[in-house]
Amino acid sequence: MNPYDFVRLPDRVQRESALTHHKLQGRVGKMRCRLTAVTPIFIPMTQAGGGTQRFMTARRNGADLPVIPGSSIKGVIRSVAEAVSPSCIGLSGELFDRGSVIPAYKESLPIDFLTCKEASKLCPACRIFGMVSNKSHFLGKVSFSDASAEAGKFKTGMPIILKPLMEPKPRHSAFYHPNGEIAGRKFYFHHAGALKTTNQATEYTKTIIPLEGGVDDQGNPRTVFEFDVSFTNLTDGEYSLLLFALVLEEDMRHKIGGCKPLGLGTVKIEVTEHSIYQIDPQQRYRGLGTRRTDEGDGAMLTGDALKEHVRAVIAPIVTSNSDSLEDLQYIWRYPPQMTEAGEPEDYKYPSQDWFRNNPLIPISETP
Repeated sequence: MNPYDFVRLPDRVQRESALTHHKLQGRVGKMRCRLTAVTPIFIPMTQAGGGTQRFMTARRNGADLPVIPGSSIKGVIRSVAEAVSPSCIGLSGELFDRGSVIPAYKESLPIDFLTCKEASKLCPACRIFGMVSNKSHFLGKVSFSDASAEAGKFKTGMPIILKPLMEPKPRHSAFYHPNGEIAGRKFYFHHAGALKTTNQATEYTKTIIPLEGGVDDQGNPRTVFEFDVSFTNLTDGEYSLLLFALVLEEDMRHKIGGCKPLGLGTVKIEVTEHSIYQIDPQQRYRGLGTRRTDEGDGAMLTGDALKEHVRAVIAPIVTSNSDSLEDLQYIWRYPPQMTEAGEPEDYKYPSQDWFRNNPLIPISETP
């Protein structure tokens, strides 16, 4: 089965002006999040060696601890927010029209889905995460810190040789734009089986040293990161979209980092206890404290109260019954899909011969 599928686009993009930054309004606050590696993950930093002996190591900070850049996490969360809301396609704007891939894909993209270009007319994702074009720009209302692993809360895996990967091929219209229309946004399936590796290094392969996922013999996660998400001036709808994009549903997981088609990158993101609160700007600037003490949205939330808050806030997204959400639920469901025989689904790209002999076969019928 092909390792990726597409989340369908909504009927149209909804654009409106955003709450601006000139004063604190709407929802303002900060969340502490935990990212747990379910499968091995790999955020590349360095490459050593040469020829077939080159290998890549995971990104680390000054303390030599694994780190995931906040920009990488933000990109993943934004992609979810775009997919489940009436948002534009963020890499279709004129600032990004370079190379051979984007223009070829853009030819079948409806004009309405091109990247937002005016700060006064923004889709939901651009109102939250920001936008930039040749005409205008808008500073996003959410920021992500780097995700750092604490000492003793990560495990470095053994070197593995990955099977070769090729660049995306949007020219294959049967997959990317069937019937002359764009298929949607691309997401990769989670794998239940073994990683796609090989025993022979060549000039076309990569040897990496990932971080291990899953749990150890005592049931403790092998690799855990923590990061902060700060937000200002979010409407209730924007806050709901951001929180859903962060935590998803219980039977879904994110994919992050490199080598996603080969089975790496499955992670679980949670908002941790003692982490979510709303700042009351008037109280803050009057010197009366930074947090409200009454119950409800302004209170410091922990334990069951936090879980109930998350469930209530993301409910409008979960119950939207949109085609886009249905597609994402199918692709990112966890545990991963199994065959009718109860075996792990074997996700792999069709061979070049298959593509040559089956130029019109849709992605749903790949072997």
